[in-house]
Amino acid sequence: MWAAVLLPPYLRDRNDNKAAGAQSPVSNKLNSLSRSFGHRDRSGYLPVTSSSLGSPQQAGSPLPAGSRHPLTLAPSTATDFRHGFSWMAKYFPEGRTLTSQIEERLWDELVGVGREASPVIFEDQYLSTAGAFYELLAGHDRMVGDLRPLVYARLDLEFSLVCHPYDVCIALLLEEAGVLYEHPLGGFPDAPLDTTSGIAWVAYANPFLAAQARPILQKVLRQFLA
Repeated sequence: MWAAVLLPPYLRDRNDNKAAGAQSPVSNKLNSLSRSFGHRDRSGYLPVTSSSLGSPQQAGSPLPAGSRHPLTLAPSTATDFRHGFSWMAKYFPEGRTLTSQIEERLWDELVGVGREASPVIFEDQYLSTAGAFYELLAGHDRMVGDLRPLVYARLDLEFSLVCHPYDVCIALLLEEAGVLYEHPLGGFPDAPLDTTSGIAWVAYANPFLAAQARPILQKVLRQFLA
């Protein structure tokens, strides 16, 4: 078992420019970790062995700096949405009611809402677009979308914290893996390449799921956003 802790620059360099003397709690913690694991370079990587994680596995050597290991990702091959995870971004109170109404209508037409004793659609939002993309690539989620620009426009809300073009700049990874990435109303999720424009998108893990949900989602959106 191997793990590596990657420290962001603001933690990495927190104490670099301080004179000798009392150190910050962060710096003290890093120094303690360095002594425990034997090495910490300027990159901020802390090699962690199975023993340091309390694993019953036999302790090994630290993860070599610059080493590469294969990562296998595969989107879900499910042919329906039942008993799986699918969601639309609802990170803030603004627009949450309308987004939930859209989702509830979508699921009611797809699988039926309230017709069984136990729900069959589950939601586990990831609080970032890149994280949502990963959940699709890893096969955890079957459909994910971000309707915020459409919903806010319908409600006449000016809200800057939406998905932007730079948030979806790695969407090519989805397409290469077989995930269908598109605008919720059809076509490619196009937007000016700037830092302020909002972008709405939806992604389906495979063509079978897209064929079921796409026409219903587009119909529901036209009804609620008209």
